[in-house]
Amino acid sequence: MSKTISIQFSIKKFSVQMRGALAVFCADQNLMNAVVPLINFETEAILWDEMFEMPFGPNHMAAIEIAYGIATDKLRPNINFLDATLNMDAGLQAGILRGFALRWGLKS
Repeated sequence: MSKTISIQFSIKKFSVQMRGALAVFCADQNLMNAVVPLINFETEAILWDEMFEMPFGPNHMAAIEIAYGIATDKLRPNINFLDATLNMDAGLQAGILRGFALRWGLKS
């Protein structure tokens, strides 16, 4: 049985990069539960290498790749996450759009 992790924080206190990545992670409870141990909310550090090594399916891995791009303004070489986004549930797709909107300053 999976355990739900409840995190209390104000997203507005974070940088736009962190806010965008968190919007992606928070769009899927299972994804958030899995990655939260790899996020230092005080320093806004994310252990990306460890996250990329986790056994996620293609949809969650694509979401992580997108969150990485939002947070770092970089893409990892030879990664194609677009195909997986077509099969994501609408909630995760909406979280990705929210992440980009936050990162680009279109939404607070």
